[in-house]
Amino acid sequence: MKDLFAKAIANEPSIILVDEIETICPRHSSASTEQERRVTSAFVSLLDNLHQDSSRVFVLATTRKPEAIDPMLRRFGRLDKEVEVPVPDRKRRADILYALLKNLPNKVSSQDMEAISDLAHGYVAADLVNLCSQASMKCLKRMSEAIEKEDLIGALTVVRPSAMRELLIEIPNVRWSDIGGQDGLKLKLRQAVEWPLKHPESFLRLGIRPPAGVLLYGPPGCSKTMIAKALATESGLNFLSIKGPELFSKWVGESERAVRDLFTKARQVAPSIIFFDEMDAIGGERGAGEAGVHERVLAQLLTELDGVVPLNSVTILAATNRPDRMDRALLRPGRIDRLIYVPLPDFETRLQIIELKLSKMSTSDDVNPHVLAIKSEGFSGAELHALCHEAAMRALEKDLNCQEVTMEHFEHVFKDFKPRTPDSLLKIYEEFSLGQRSG
Repeated sequence: MKDLFAKAIANEPSIILVDEIETICPRHSSASTEQERRVTSAFVSLLDNLHQDSSRVFVLATTRKPEAIDPMLRRFGRLDKEVEVPVPDRKRRADILYALLKNLPNKVSSQDMEAISDLAHGYVAADLVNLCSQASMKCLKRMSEAIEKEDLIGALTVVRPSAMRELLIEIPNVRWSDIGGQDGLKLKLRQAVEWPLKHPESFLRLGIRPPAGVLLYGPPGCSKTMIAKALATESGLNFLSIKGPELFSKWVGESERAVRDLFTKARQVAPSIIFFDEMDAIGGERGAGEAGVHERVLAQLLTELDGVVPLNSVTILAATNRPDRMDRALLRPGRIDRLIYVPLPDFETRLQIIELKLSKMSTSDDVNPHVLAIKSEGFSGAELHALCHEAAMRALEKDLNCQEVTMEHFEHVFKDFKPRTPDSLLKIYEEFSLGQRSG
């Protein structure tokens, strides 16, 4: 290191570029080795010597994790100017794509490039280089001379944004058509989540703030998680899914950092949806039961929602079976302010769910979905799936070579199969929604 600085001074004016500085000057911890400490202090003293000798040497360091660098380096007189290189926005993505495609044979119009850069939210420059190379491969497979729009769109399904890779979240392949009924609910969700992210100018024009977050609440087995997945697929937004208990760690500070990192990633790959399943595990009332880590995570979550760093184009979607256990501070306007009840399916929805399920089964002509929908009053979506599954298992019990499920098999299952959502739970939802309206 001394030789490097001596060489830079001998050839001044010069620039020393230190790539990934956190590897040579990491933050001190109990696990730090003696060599790491020596290297860090040598680097600091060499930096200070540049000032004393008034050398015309500029030190430029890069890192992906500024918080992992020794704080000694980040004070005035050392590495004192910090410049963040953000994830490129839509315009920058289009410029990068244009520069990359300029050197490749292509038939992609400038409008198509704009459309592709719109779809590539969260992509960094390296992802766009990867996108172009994948498109070139698709072009070669077609034995074509030039890259076309279809090649780029095909490549988008293969290349995922770098920031999403650690999360390993695939956009789930669930469509609205896979969910029976609930048309009003689907529309409400699109208004709350998809519209603000896809048409922000309409909200600006009318001077209204879109909802910051949406809470889906209702009995277990009513497709709350499935609806969230369908919303992610249909809207084409980046989808970060977290189960409530996943955020808790026994180490002090780790759980809060997990929440911070989650929101940082969501901002990087915006427009995006963060989906919290089993939200009552995180957002439970303070002062109820086990305090400590739970309260710290909730406080961090509230901080992120109020955000000193604005939650631009990031929408929170949460699901819970017990909205009454949620902390009131989470549900106030400006946080998770849109509450949507996902009820037990009504007759029409039950009919659609049963028809969807029966379309994938081999059934006899006497199986009438209308009769099944009438008889299954009070069943949840999951219980309707279980009903069809049990009828098919009953048919196989009688004869393994059975060709189809008959109405008799369904009748037999109905004898033992009862809806499991207790009235006490439905009463809780009723009181909760009344309380919200009056509140």
